[in-house]
Formats: sequence, structure tokens, C-alpha cells
Amino acid sequence: MSKPLLIALLAVAAAGGAYLVLAPAPGQHQNLEVLPQVGEALGQGMRQLGKGIGVECEHCHVKDEWASDAKPQKGLTRAFFRAVLAEPDAAKRKVAIDAWVAAIGAELQDEGLVWGAFAHWKAPSSR
Repeated sequence: MSKPLLIALLAVAAAGGAYLVLAPAPGQHQNLEVLPQVGEALGQGMRQLGKGIGVECEHCHVKDEWASDAKPQKGLTRAFFRAVLAEPDAAKRKVAIDAWVAAIGAELQDEGLVWGAFAHWKAPSSR
């Protein structure tokens, strides 16, 4: 049994064992709520998204703690992803991107890069 899994099981047992939460498998990203597990494509899309809005990773993420939700920009970005992933109307998507960029304190550099980033995040079965 892996050490992280053992620690998770011990923590659940200490809390009364009411439920079991398994850590992501090695190589998987943690704390993904909207985007699928797509391996390295997740990072590639995030870097492209950052270029599209002129920010570095640490604008939304705590450095070296990618799973952390400490920065409000990360939550706002999740809301943006949820809104546009299911929105087919280009005009509504444009309104959403403008509102999101303003809300996180960024500046749109290249809208094509932002939308292109979403191609990296398609679930493997839909790519």
C-alpha cells in the first residue's frame, strides 16, 4: 500500500471511518473540479491560457501548491470554465471572457489562445 493511501485511510479511521476519500493516483492532478484528468495536456492548456490573458501561473495558483484554493482567482476561473464549457453562443462566451478577465485582474492579450486552451482539456474519449 502506498504511503499517501495509508495516511488517507488512517485519517478516515481516526475520524470515525464515515467515508473514504482516496488520493489521486500518481501522476494525476489534485483538486480538479471542472477540468478532466488529461495528464500533461492540463499544464499545456493552462500555460496557453496564461499567455492569452498575460499572467503567470501564480496569478491564480499558490506556487508549488497547485491544488490549493487559497487564491480567489482560482475560484473565479472555475466559474468561468463552468459557464463557457457548455455555452455554444459565441457572443455569450465573449461576454463571459471579458467579465472573467476583469474579475481576476488580468488583461486579455489573445482571445484565440484562451479558447485554444480548451482543446487541451477535452476528455480523452472526446479528443
